Amino acid sequence: MLQYPQIDPVAIALGPLKIHWYGLMYLVGFLAAWWLGRRRAHRLGLNADAVET
Repeated sequence: MLQYPQIDPVAIALGPLKIHWYGLMYLVGFLAAWWLGRRRAHRLGLNADAVET
């Protein structure tokens, strides 16, 4: 039988505030998309501020 790791779903707990792993992955995904969009806009000669709005 396969053994699956028992990973705690809470990545960081600061008192009553708990940050789950999926929340961190959403943050990483949004930041990566924002960074990639700015990078591609710069390469195409577009204004990066126009991309953010």
